[in-house]
Amino acid sequence: MEKKHKEYYEKEKIKQECALLEKENKHYNRTKNLEFFKSIGITAIIAIVVTFSGNNISRTLKEKEIELSKIENESSYKLDLARFLTENREIIFSNDIIKQNQIMVLMTVIFEDTTTLKKTFLAISKTKDMDTVSIGVWLEGIKIINKISELKEFAKVNISYYTSNDNDKQISQYLKNQGLNIIRKESTNKYEYTNTMWVTKDVDIKLIKLIAEVLIQQGIGLRQIVFFKEKKQNLIQIGGLEKSEKFQKITIEDIKNSNDFIRSEY
Repeated sequence: MEKKHKEYYEKEKIKQECALLEKENKHYNRTKNLEFFKSIGITAIIAIVVTFSGNNISRTLKEKEIELSKIENESSYKLDLARFLTENREIIFSNDIIKQNQIMVLMTVIFEDTTTLKKTFLAISKTKDMDTVSIGVWLEGIKIINKISELKEFAKVNISYYTSNDNDKQISQYLKNQGLNIIRKESTNKYEYTNTMWVTKDVDIKLIKLIAEVLIQQGIGLRQIVFFKEKKQNLIQIGGLEKSEKFQKITIEDIKNSNDFIRSEY
């Protein structure tokens, strides 16, 4: 009985929201979009975009109902995503992993709302008749989205690289090619060897580890990673410091196995 009441309430809620959307008829001509989706009978695909509940992901796409309340705030983005899913549904659910992978990568480029996109990929991976390899494609897509989000956050950090030789210049260019905000500067320090990283306390430890590993892998004898004494924000500096030579070189294992490799002073 309680289940029937809940279903009735959800249906009535949807009817009311449909009426409201038809009355307002704004933002990318929502009414036409809704009629388009109704006419081709893919309400399940809209549902995967405009709503997502962790308790309901086991349902198939055709069993999902439209939750129109979310369209009010983000209708244009989500309806565009729904239309894309509709137009490419044969590939998405084909178990052709090459084409699925192409569509998945394309979606990560076109659609920037990472939260909605991750939920979409997860829901697709939970649909019936999806083979194990195809499921892996969409789960890998979630990892890609997480990596993109991480790099966007990393790009906010200013990284000053004081280069003293051609190897430094090549490394700084490599880091820049990874999407990092590298500011290359010619070293004016008499000490010519790159061996130190200075970081502010607000920089993500993942970024610090990433850069340190790249430096070490490229032959930089990194001996110290230290916090700036000055009050600065979102900053990493790479350069040389003669005092750092008294410390042993930091290894990849040191970086991977601990978060306690940053010194408070130098």
